[in-house]
Order: sequence, then structure tokens, then C-alpha cells
Amino acid sequence: AMIRAMLFLVLWAIGAAPLQAQDAASIAPVRPELLAVPLPSFDELEPVVANQFREQQTAFTRVTTSTKVSERDLAAAYSSLGRLWQAYEFLDAAEAAYTTALRLAPQDAASLHLLGYLYQQTGRYDEAVERYSAARRARPNDREVQIHLAEVFLSLNRLADARDLFQQLVDVFPAVARAGLGEIALREGRFNEAVDHLEAALERAPNAGRVRYSLAMAYRGQGRLEQARAHLAKRGTAGLRAADPLVDSLTTLLRGERAQM
Repeated sequence: AMIRAMLFLVLWAIGAAPLQAQDAASIAPVRPELLAVPLPSFDELEPVVANQFREQQTAFTRVTTSTKVSERDLAAAYSSLGRLWQAYEFLDAAEAAYTTALRLAPQDAASLHLLGYLYQQTGRYDEAVERYSAARRARPNDREVQIHLAEVFLSLNRLADARDLFQQLVDVFPAVARAGLGEIALREGRFNEAVDHLEAALERAPNAGRVRYSLAMAYRGQGRLEQARAHLAKRGTAGLRAADPLVDSLTTLLRGERAQM
């Protein structure tokens, strides 16, 4: 899990005076139709992260206090807050920031993508489908959104929808797509097909312990108990995740974590 850095962030709305520490509960809406965004609040500070948030404060305030700020720039300012908070796993604050950004720019594919990922990681799968589907409409050729959507469909047991997407993406994300197709075949009792897909996934990702568990269940379904026991002995908690440059870029924001490496 990412290191939860200790921090305090002061932000203010247009024309408002800076908030005192004890009053800093949220960022007031900079326009009446927008949302208040909750502020993470902690008792201690990591200096490198505190500086990072002060820089973000300065950038946000510079945009929101501009007399000629466009909705696009205002949306980008909120989205930037969301990315920083998502990187540090302040997910309630990140969700509010992205939601506010999307009120200003409903077709912003990046914010839709990252909010969909936030919902996926927190098990809010129906909301993840909604956001990923909107991201696909905004950017139809985004393969990363498509593979995440396939994973969410699998989590919802929408097997036909998941299979359609995984099949389209076998050549793009072979390990993840074959693992997904194997899991679908396993759930449907097609054990020979499940073994083929899951073995192919493990060839590319031998450390994926959760795939080994599914493969063991597929071998058991075939009646091949020795192979099932062998894979059960190697099962683990590590799964597979498709490379996603947008999501992966969040880790570059973790200054406190990098400073301690």
C-alpha cells in the first residue's frame, strides 16, 4: 500500500481569506453550481509532501481567482487536485475533486478514466462501469479503459460483456485478457478452455498467484488432481494489472515515498 504521508493543505475560494488550520474542512465551491471538496486533515506533516501541497494550493488558487478563468481551466485545476489526492489514497477528496471537474468538463476522458479506476479499486463496480463507459465514448480507442471495463464486468459477473472485451484485447494485454477469459470459462464449467487460457496467462506472468488458484480449480474440474494440488501450493495474492500510463503516472506524485527510498 502507498505510504500515507502526513499533510495539511490550506485552500480558499475566490475572494475568501485563508482558512485557519482548525477550520480547514473543505474547499468551498468556487462557483455556486459546484461541489465543496473535503480536505484531508492530519496532525503531523511530512515536509516534502507539505511543500508539494502548498505548490498545488498556489496553482489552484491562481486559476480559481483569475477573473477570466475558463471552465476548461477550472476543470483542469480540480482534476489536478484529484490526481494528487488519489496518488496519496485520499479517495473521498479525490472523488469530490474529479466529480467537480466533470461538472465543468463532462467529456474529460482523463478524469472519467481516473474516477472509474478509483471506483474499480474500491469495489463500486456499477459506478466504475458508468465512468469507464463515458470515457470510452469520449475516447473510443483507449485500450486501457477497455481492459479495466472488462475487469469490472467480470467482477459484476457480466460474463458475456467481459468476454467480448477480453477477446478484443488478447493481442494488446495478453496476460490480463487470457486470465480473464480463463476465469470466465472456469465459471461456465468449460475446464479445458479455462486451463488453456490460464496456462497462457501464467507463461507471461508466472508470479500471478491468484491466477494459479483459478488454474488449480480448472484442473480439479478436469479431474487432474495432481496438477491442481501443485498450483494450489503456489497460489498467492498477487494478481494481474494491465499497464496503464495514466494510472501509473499517479505514482510520480509520491514525493514523500520517493524521498524515503
